[in-house]
Amino acid sequence: MVAFGAHLSTVWILIANSWMQTPAGGEFINGKFVVQDYFQALLNPFSGHSILHMFFATLETSLFVIGGISAWYILKGHKQEFFSKSLKIALAAAEIWVGHVSGEQVRRYQPTKLAAMESQWETIPAGQAAPWSIAAWPDEKGEKND
Repeated sequence: MVAFGAHLSTVWILIANSWMQTPAGGEFINGKFVVQDYFQALLNPFSGHSILHMFFATLETSLFVIGGISAWYILKGHKQEFFSKSLKIALAAAEIWVGHVSGEQVRRYQPTKLAAMESQWETIPAGQAAPWSIAAWPDEKGEKND
């Protein structure tokens, strides 16, 4: 029940956060946003992927804990066959691409936010790709990346 309650709470928190990123289901009336369709508000463009992302993130964290414990026992030479299989399963299951889907959503709905996340200092013309780097250290004074 605790795990169920925690997941249910997470769903509502993520729906609220997602709605703030991509508000849906209403319109501005006299300077106030009035929700007219609660289902559209709940099922806004970010909510489904946000919920899946968090679900898989908790699953991946659990898998890495299992993988770490398995690796520890393998290094200690304890039940190596069992823990070798456990480590392989944990690592294979942890290769989930949900983070990419979340990034694609940010690219589609909030390109300015993505540019800030990637430390892009210059506006990239439409249709051109931004320069790609493996790692960058932002230099705020120079407005560039090292």
